[in-house]
Amino acid sequence: MRVGFTSLGTFSRTFANIVGESPSEHRRRGPLPATAGCFLMAWQRPATSTHPTASSSISEKRPTPPAS
Repeated sequence: MRVGFTSLGTFSRTFANIVGESPSEHRRRGPLPATAGCFLMAWQRPATSTHPTASSSISEKRPTPPAS
């Protein structure tokens, strides 16, 4: 499987940092149980303005200068 890494060591280290276990350990555990479709759809749905982290996001708009 192609994953975009040219170094096996870099891939393994990055995988372990993100997943919390080595690729070999992950593979040995076997496949994960299936996830319900409704959960996947909710997870992929874009956040709304009522989402707790929506207000803490960084605005890409330029700040408005204060009125003089």
